[in-house]
Amino acid sequence: MKVFCTGISGTGATEHIKKVVQYGHSKGQEIKVFNVGLEVFDMAKESGFPITPAGVLDLNRRSIHYLTSAVYQKIAREITDHEHCIVDAHIHFRWRGTVTDAVTPRMVEWLNPDAYVTMMDLARPILKRLESPKKDNEQWKSECEKGNLNIENILDLQNYEVNTTEQWASAYKKTMYVLPSNDSVDSLYKISTRPDVEIAYVSFPITHLKEDKDSQQKIDQFVEELRRFKNLAVISPHSVKLPEKPSDIENQHTVMQDLEWFVEKSTKRIFVYFPKKVYSGGAVHESIKAKESCKEVWFIAPEDMNDPFTNSTLRQRFYSPEECIEKLLKSGMERE
Repeated sequence: MKVFCTGISGTGATEHIKKVVQYGHSKGQEIKVFNVGLEVFDMAKESGFPITPAGVLDLNRRSIHYLTSAVYQKIAREITDHEHCIVDAHIHFRWRGTVTDAVTPRMVEWLNPDAYVTMMDLARPILKRLESPKKDNEQWKSECEKGNLNIENILDLQNYEVNTTEQWASAYKKTMYVLPSNDSVDSLYKISTRPDVEIAYVSFPITHLKEDKDSQQKIDQFVEELRRFKNLAVISPHSVKLPEKPSDIENQHTVMQDLEWFVEKSTKRIFVYFPKKVYSGGAVHESIKAKESCKEVWFIAPEDMNDPFTNSTLRQRFYSPEECIEKLLKSGMERE
């Protein structure tokens, strides 16, 4: 599998991909990573015109695209030598207050990826990484200090990244997924090594179960049981929990990411799990969105959560996680 993996600066995508490679080693699988940014710096150095992270985006558009094009051609020549590959790349940057692109569709076409992935995170963790005093992060720290990078435009930039990746994947009739960088590495590992992988989203109450440790533990156990299936990769909203006092735009982007990025764009089905009877506007909306997007809704909840409107969205109904797992096994899905 060849995976073209995008993500804006500060998402934590590169660190996530490194963990995926380590996880692959533990499973006996080798995954080759092509880091486009590092390849650009290496090629410039080899050409006798070294560039720096703080100065690369000040190159004129023609120069940076010429250099990036050479790197993508080099990767295209080498990528066929590896069974499993991840190309770690950016599509967009926000630099000196404006949005610029780092790659063209033609360059990505040379790679002929089997799947497209965009790694994402919430705005505040991204901003924290960009503000880091690390030496190789000086350019982003400076942009944050100038006010050129903030919560609002980071969220907008991430939306551009997701939408562009989706458009390119759609143009070449390839699958596209959006994954949280703070989630388990199991999902990207399976996407990178298994052509028949299925991505599923697990929906459950969060706000009204914050203080219920027993229910939280049951949810986590159910998610881990799902991850044990060989060809099932899981997205968990626990990996993108909002801060205590989110702004209106953070709330709105959370609704958008869950409904559009995870449920509509990335999955074939969703598992909706209620450990006990409790209200959850998020789970209700996610069930409706899944149904309207032709996704299967597998609903796991107590018997007293039974009404015509809830049942109208369901494909499968279970009264315990064990019943759901048993149904998956009977359907032919295999465990690790």
